[in-house]
Amino acid sequence: MAVEDVDIVFCTHLHHDHCGWNTTQVDGAWVPTFPNATYLFVDEEYRRWDTSGSDLHPNDFNPSTFDECVRPIVAAGQATIVATPFTVAPCLTIEAAPGHTMGHALLRLESDGVVGYFSGDAFHHPVQLTRPELHLPGCDDLAAAIAARRDLVRRALGEGAFLFPAHFPAPHYGRLAVDGDEVCFLPGGAPEVNSTGAVIGH
Repeated sequence: MAVEDVDIVFCTHLHHDHCGWNTTQVDGAWVPTFPNATYLFVDEEYRRWDTSGSDLHPNDFNPSTFDECVRPIVAAGQATIVATPFTVAPCLTIEAAPGHTMGHALLRLESDGVVGYFSGDAFHHPVQLTRPELHLPGCDDLAAAIAARRDLVRRALGEGAFLFPAHFPAPHYGRLAVDGDEVCFLPGGAPEVNSTGAVIGH
């Protein structure tokens, strides 16, 4: 697939490791990497990082990202600022999952009764599925991040959904199951789980 073939880009949040590919440098200027795409940014996340805003949240790890990776998209007329929930397509929605950043969001995909959550940085490690209070430094709102993790675990277990976290190791996706009091991550082509999250046949 060529960059010209991409028609939609969505950023779960605007940390540099999640939106750095939005743009590329050409002749010293930052331009959209995907020239024919609409880039979807969640309104609260956009405002949180907008360097022209009056209530910019200070940080020392993401200082130039907005101006290099977001503002050029807006200048090119390729940005759409959306409020959550937002329907991308009948099977695909953007939903709020705040905490890691205030406007952090996820994608929910449903096709033929199978659900998948592309959860961005709601989780950084599988242990957070059962210990949501464990975290890496840098969350905008830790209490909200913990609540988002708990809600997503509940939903994924209830729906037997696939989870696609951004930072889990290969194969980068799986399903959840319950082993005693622990929530387990079953990577890749995980076995079927029932409505309680227990592995069928386990």
